[in-house]
Amino acid sequence: MKGQWYLVAGVLISFSLVSFFFIFYSYSRIDFTSVIKNREDELAMNLYFALNKTISNSESANKLVDVMDLLELFKERMERKGYFVEFKCTASEINLTLSGDKMKIKITR
Repeated sequence: MKGQWYLVAGVLISFSLVSFFFIFYSYSRIDFTSVIKNREDELAMNLYFALNKTISNSESANKLVDVMDLLELFKERMERKGYFVEFKCTASEINLTLSGDKMKIKITR
């Protein structure tokens, strides 16, 4: 009779440990596809290439105005999609921050 209680206790303990580990495993799982779904890296790289192209193609007198126009257009479109865009432009440096629910990308040029 004692052997049966050891078996029942062993099964109950095993079941509780397995269910405990499954619960914690589901909370610790990382979703690597969220970057692909939201295309955050693609947005940042496209903006970086557009900035480089705008700077190289614009005349030196209109360079800052062209960059500001590009960034204003980018900010307007990204805010419609739910992103937060903040930028500061000077004659020598461009600082841009693109933020979302789960990401924050800083671009300095």
